[in-house]
Amino acid sequence: MIKQKILKILNNISNKKYELSEPIRDKYLGKYNIDACGYGIYEDNKNLKRQYNSRYCLIIELTKYKRNGKTLTTLLMNPSNTFPSLPDEKSRFDNTVRNLIILADKMKFSTIVVLNSFPVILSKGDEASKYYEENKDIPENKLNNKFVNEVLSKKCNNLLLACGNNVSANLYKKYLEILTLPTINMWTYAPNLTSKNRPRHLSTQSKQNRSYYNNFQENPCLYKIELYNINSLKIIEGCQLHP
Repeated sequence: MIKQKILKILNNISNKKYELSEPIRDKYLGKYNIDACGYGIYEDNKNLKRQYNSRYCLIIELTKYKRNGKTLTTLLMNPSNTFPSLPDEKSRFDNTVRNLIILADKMKFSTIVVLNSFPVILSKGDEASKYYEENKDIPENKLNNKFVNEVLSKKCNNLLLACGNNVSANLYKKYLEILTLPTINMWTYAPNLTSKNRPRHLSTQSKQNRSYYNNFQENPCLYKIELYNINSLKIIEGCQLHP
């Protein structure tokens, strides 16, 4: 199974033995007729919500399409509040991951592998940028860099990019540096990049993102994106991925 293979990659490059979390489910997805089960790989698997915990990967299995074997890898900036059941709260996916699962379901993927350019769990982009600037050299970040490179080079054919504008230039630069490593098909869900020439975030809080995401749901399609140079991305016209 993919989740075991991903876990093995991390354990092979680390001095620590990591484990998959308890299953993560979310009743919210029932209204979309989606049965999804996720497993996180956290730095601290026993105190999941401790301050500045890290998550290296989130693997989500979609029951509906489990026979087709299609995997969508997604590169986001940093993890947010997706956890299994805790003593004081129910298991849930955060809103960005919910939107990602709906997207993958529309595109008929059986598995989602969520990677992040920075592994520390913070729910706000500006907060993540500030923390990154002050903590670039923490061991968790170094391990995450190596892990992401390994996964993208060994287990990735289709990569969805979805970072948005609300991160620092330095953190975005790191995001782009990751993309110079593998030769893979890269996609975005919107036909246009943001005002800063970045792939659109999966959050639908902004009116423009919400419009693009709604259009995607009506006409599921991903748009091919390439690294134009070390500093920017571009959408390749006429190259699309359909379900």
